[in-house]
Amino acid sequence: MKIIITENQKNSIVDQILKSENIKYYFGYVGRSHDSSGNQYDSMDIWFTQNDGYQIQRRVHFYTKNNKIIKVFGHGNFGSAVDSFKYIPVELLNDYFIEKSKPYLEIILRMEYPS
Repeated sequence: MKIIITENQKNSIVDQILKSENIKYYFGYVGRSHDSSGNQYDSMDIWFTQNDGYQIQRRVHFYTKNNKIIKVFGHGNFGSAVDSFKYIPVELLNDYFIEKSKPYLEIILRMEYPS
């Protein structure tokens, strides 16, 4: 059986679990790096906290150019970050949190590396 989930439903599912389990998340800028070919990468940490004080982090690496996000280069597994996430397809979770981190990174890049 195949189930199709729309963008609005995807966000709603994750939002509902975050709210019902009182899971908070926040972003932290890790920094910028370059590879031997001169490609530029900026990394973000997404931290999850629960009522019991449990914290866990997942990292997202973006390929960037001139402070613009070009694409996702790599990321941690968001499905294993919190027990309640095991009920949600991991691709859905990964997309959700990657998309949530992009606007934050764009703001940070403008502040850290003004043109």
